Amino acid sequence: MKKKPSEYLLTNMYIGSQPIEEAPNRQAFDMLFEAMHAKERLLFCSDYPHWDFDSPKLVFPKMNKETTENVFYNNAARYYGLPMQDRTEE
Repeated sequence: MKKKPSEYLLTNMYIGSQPIEEAPNRQAFDMLFEAMHAKERLLFCSDYPHWDFDSPKLVFPKMNKETTENVFYNNAARYYGLPMQDRTEE
């Protein structure tokens, strides 16, 4: 390997959110999201149609708008080569 394993994560991997356990507190949640570079690498996965699926409205604590848009759409759009959300209407 020419780079640290953590550096390959940022260029070659995405992380799915299913299954996800509830963090004991907000600080632990924020640390986990920072460690996995969630803003850039996390893809929301609901596990629908299973009875224990993760509702997109309930799965994570409140996140800032950019992180929410990335986790729920933009990160997957980058991976699949889909158009990014148009933010000009803000």
